[in-house]
This record gives sequence, C-alpha cells and structure tokens, in this order.
Amino acid sequence: MIFAFTLILLAFKRGLQTLYVLMVTFYIITNITAAQVVTASINFFNLFSFNFLASTAAPLYASLFLASDMITEKYGKKPAYKGIWYGFASQICLLVLSFLINLVESDPSSEVANALKTIFSFTPRLVIGSLIAYVVSQNFDIWFFNLIKKLMKDKLPGSRNNLSTMVSQLIDTFLVFFIAFYGVIDNWIDVMFSTYIIKIIVSFCDTPFFLISKKISIPEDKQIV
Repeated sequence: MIFAFTLILLAFKRGLQTLYVLMVTFYIITNITAAQVVTASINFFNLFSFNFLASTAAPLYASLFLASDMITEKYGKKPAYKGIWYGFASQICLLVLSFLINLVESDPSSEVANALKTIFSFTPRLVIGSLIAYVVSQNFDIWFFNLIKKLMKDKLPGSRNNLSTMVSQLIDTFLVFFIAFYGVIDNWIDVMFSTYIIKIIVSFCDTPFFLISKKISIPEDKQIV
C-alpha cells in the first residue's frame, strides 16, 4: 500500500501523463492478481483480534481512487474522467489479448504454460462485474469529491478525499461481488465485507499523500489535459 502511494505521488509530480500510465499499469496488475486471497489478521493492542479473507490486490486497487482524487483536485473533473477510461480501455485490451493467447495450443507438460492459462482464463461474470464496478465507482468518486468540495467551500481537503473514497469503494465492492459471486459462493458477503474493511483502512492511510500532492508544483509543460 505504501509503495503504491509513493509511486502515485512520484508519478503525479512528473506530470499527468505519467500518472495516467501508472494508473493503467496498476489496474492491469490488480486484475491479474485479484484471485490471490490470503488470511489477514488484525490485532487491537492485544485486546481483541480477528482474521478474515481478503484479496492481496485490494490495497493496490484502492490506490487508484487516490490517483483520481489527486487529479480531480489539481486539474478538475474532465482529466480525471479521462484517466478512468484509459484504465477501462487497458482492461478490454488485456481481456481480448488474453483470450487470443489462450486459443494457442501449448505443451500440456509445461507447468508455466498451464499456470498462465489459469491466470488469464477470466470468468465472464468476474470480468463484467469488475468493469461495471470500476466505471460506476470511479465516476461516482469524482462526482462526489467535487460535490463535497463545493459544499465545504474548499475546506478540510482530507475529508473530501476520505468520504468520496469510502462511499465509492462501498459501491465498487458491492457491485463486483454481487455480479461475480452471488449464487456462486456461499460466503461472498463475508469476503465482500472484509475486502471493504481493507479499502477503508487504505482510504484513511492515503490522506497524507493526498495532502502532500496539494503542495506539489507541476511545471506547465507537464500539465497536459
């Protein structure tokens, strides 16, 4: 999570186009690694603790909302929407190329080839759920971010970053899990809730990076919108 935030901040300092490239890269990696689920543990000062299942891609995907908020804050809604559609287009390319590559017969004895086939054999419901959730939640995030900014008259910038991310992440998490896993796995609500908890933690942790981005001066030749 910290590594992703740092890269986003460095890319933001380099200019909008660099940040677009990083967002596309993160989104592709997120969709490839989303299937890796681990058991996470949270311990509150030895008072109580609990374990839950979560995708290792959750923090990386959540960092995309930080990038969108930074772009919206610095450049406005239009450039932020453009970043969303770049990510959407990259996922379509990934799906099409993966499908075509999987059509090629490989040596059945090759462990690497079999592993790659498993990784890139996306299920239709997961693909549809991921794309719908991404577009809806990201567009909502930008709209809600601007709404909070206007209502609060540009005060408390960290609050609009947190509020917009938490609500949009709730929409994203529900859509992708409902479309992809409803009727498929019995405990989809439990996994959905634990995944959302991670995204909430990420939304609070990204606040210092968002505030730092407000202090960054970007050369005019890199402010391409």
